[in-house]
Amino acid sequence: MEYSGYYSKEDILIYFIGYFENMDNSSSGYDFRWLNPEQIKTLIIILEYLSENYGELVSEAQENLQNLLYEI
Repeated sequence: MEYSGYYSKEDILIYFIGYFENMDNSSSGYDFRWLNPEQIKTLIIILEYLSENYGELVSEAQENLQNLLYEI
């Protein structure tokens, strides 16, 4: 996507949840194990809020963060 100086809400959402979709892959550059449980819970709440409007689009990101929370 070429930068036009403005991103739509949908573009921002896709970029944001993209950070969490592949986080369980060992080759992923997005290792969130350094987050503490409260930070993870906060991100989960944000994703829950976003899911009210975008539903399935954020479900994988939510699931990955929940799994991480149980691991630590």
